[in-house]
Amino acid sequence: TKITFTTTGVYNVSFSMQLGKIDSGTDLVSIWLVQNGDNVPWSSTDLYLTDSGTKSRTVAAWNFFVVIAAGDNIQLMISAENDLKTSILALPEQTNPVRPAVPSTILTVSQVGS
Repeated sequence: TKITFTTTGVYNVSFSMQLGKIDSGTDLVSIWLVQNGDNVPWSSTDLYLTDSGTKSRTVAAWNFFVVIAAGDNIQLMISAENDLKTSILALPEQTNPVRPAVPSTILTVSQVGS
């Protein structure tokens, strides 16, 4: 999904992403920012999901400060070393105890400067 901006400025782009894997071992996941179709330099971060059983979950969460011109777009990109066993994970409402559903990704974009 592309997020397109109508107002020039400096933006804080923050996200959290629930990641899961369903096999044992260690898998590399990379997350980075793309602006107008180009990888943003120095924006990639690598995570290693490790599990010795059959399920592993972790939350990736950080932010980027991005200079944006009106009409620019950004995308949050992800790649997984073992893409058949690693996923962005959403969970339904839970019971015992009752709690709300877990979204796969939360994205917040705030203008912080002009």
